Amino acid sequence: MASHARYPKWMGEWLSALSIGMGAMDEATWAPFDIFRLFPYFSDLAIERAKEAYDRIEERKVAPISLAKKLNSPQVTRIEAYLGAFELKASGLHKSGIGPQLYGLYDRILRSQCQRDFYGVNSSYVHTNKELGELAQKTPWQNGTPEHGREIGRLINSLSQLSWSLYSDYFYPNSYKNLGPYTVNLEGKKTLIVREYTDCKPVDLWPESRRNPVKHVKILTAYNPRVGIGMDWIEHIYSKGSLPQNLSHFAIWADGKWIPMEEAVELRRKLEQIAGEQFERFSNLGFEEIKKKLLDARYFELRGFYSELGMDWKPSSEMLERVGGKPLLPTQYPKNMGNTQWKAYWRKFFDPRSDFFPEGWKTAKAVQNL
Repeated sequence: MASHARYPKWMGEWLSALSIGMGAMDEATWAPFDIFRLFPYFSDLAIERAKEAYDRIEERKVAPISLAKKLNSPQVTRIEAYLGAFELKASGLHKSGIGPQLYGLYDRILRSQCQRDFYGVNSSYVHTNKELGELAQKTPWQNGTPEHGREIGRLINSLSQLSWSLYSDYFYPNSYKNLGPYTVNLEGKKTLIVREYTDCKPVDLWPESRRNPVKHVKILTAYNPRVGIGMDWIEHIYSKGSLPQNLSHFAIWADGKWIPMEEAVELRRKLEQIAGEQFERFSNLGFEEIKKKLLDARYFELRGFYSELGMDWKPSSEMLERVGGKPLLPTQYPKNMGNTQWKAYWRKFFDPRSDFFPEGWKTAKAVQNL
């Protein structure tokens, strides 16, 4: 794999976006556990799989737009870039030719998915101006009030909790995506957020989910611009003001139809119960089952991508063997750092052009200690 290829110039912008989002997180809260303590066992195998996919794309001259359409959102691509950086460095392959090749591919896919801000510095901007105009004109908008805003917040929370309990903290973009913020004209300029939950019934992962009350939900909310909305690279929404207090218009769509608020309230109540049951189901899995479920969820969100290339999406038997019966690796993070220090740390941690990486998380060492 040796090569003189260089990483693309946009790496600095991507690392800036990544470090901002990571600097605001607390790894102690990641559930069910920190996957960086598990993934080193098979990081070399993950890069081998990515290399095979890249080679097939090149041989078949598959257009980036075709691959982009097989991924649920730019967030999926950004997570692959984030995990790819980790796996390149854990496996020691960050100085080989595959690294620049993969990041060139991620860039091309993101440019097919997004209209701008490809790396998610402060938005997830995927709709064209024409699409936004059609949304503004053709959506059956309802006028919003603070109470509507609070109820929509409860619905969003129930759907988000369901996504997390189906896919984990890491791979909820299998279903859940936040898009925007956009500017639209609804009785004057408004800030639009499109929230979408595309697969609330992943029966291939959780056969029990076939009983869930809904599969696909879209929530469109338009706010007074003064609320000041932004997003980070993983589509966490932040705002200067209260979202419910600034809700101007909204519309809710579920499994093929626009629904009134009364129906949305009833759906929310069902989802709260289902999400609680699913959270308990996930929490009650044994450690070995949880490890397998995380590998399944990671590759499940790439199933369309791999199918397009004629590859099996499921984790390989060797990947599963590498983690089977193995404990989590020891944590490697420094302690007592502020937000600015954490941003700098994560920037070095993920930069594949740098050798900086925790020694105990290198794949060869992890495998030797099995």
